[in-house]
Amino acid sequence: MNQLEFEKVEGDGSRVKFVKAQLVIMLHKPHPQNEIKNYVRKAILERLKDELL
Repeated sequence: MNQLEFEKVEGDGSRVKFVKAQLVIMLHKPHPQNEIKNYVRKAILERLKDELL
């Protein structure tokens, strides 16, 4: 998300927003592992494709 110039905004608890212009992607920090699940990664990629292309 940093490479795409999104701003990271920490929320309450494990909530994190990534903001770029009017596009906001909200996630929860992965736990107990430190990796996001494949279905979350795919959803993010689909959203980015829809919004940025």
